[in-house]
Amino acid sequence: MRPAKISILLSALLLTGLSFANADAGKQATPAKAQNAVADAAGDDGREPIALTASERSHMLQGMRTYLEALQGITESLAANKPDGVRDYAKRAGAEMLQGTPLSVPLKAPIAFTAMSLNTHEKFDVLAGRAAKSASRAEVLTALADIMTNCTSCHAAYRVVPAP
Repeated sequence: MRPAKISILLSALLLTGLSFANADAGKQATPAKAQNAVADAAGDDGREPIALTASERSHMLQGMRTYLEALQGITESLAANKPDGVRDYAKRAGAEMLQGTPLSVPLKAPIAFTAMSLNTHEKFDVLAGRAAKSASRAEVLTALADIMTNCTSCHAAYRVVPAP
């Protein structure tokens, strides 16, 4: 997916999310202590749930496996001093990976999740571009650390649950 298409998609999602946020603004918030008690009783681990159908969940999990395969391939290519491998694996997890993504997923996911996802794809594309121009090991490792920060931040903040 081209950067312009990603920007348009993100803008649409942000506007949609702001509309929902404004609609919810008038609702009374549950006190934090009560929310924590409900979460603990339900076995919640504190991460924000993203309710997806089985098909949507399968697609999302396949995307995460693609991320992991790309990270492994990049690491192996870096260790073997094969910059073309770094480029190729990074490209696999870039914005092109978004083609075929069901539009329902970003619409159901929190805006911050979608933004982080798009940012992660962009980081893979940047890494692919740098690797094509003979990036140093330090540059590749720095890019990998930055990508992994997105991965760990996302997994610390969100969890997928079955749609009701």
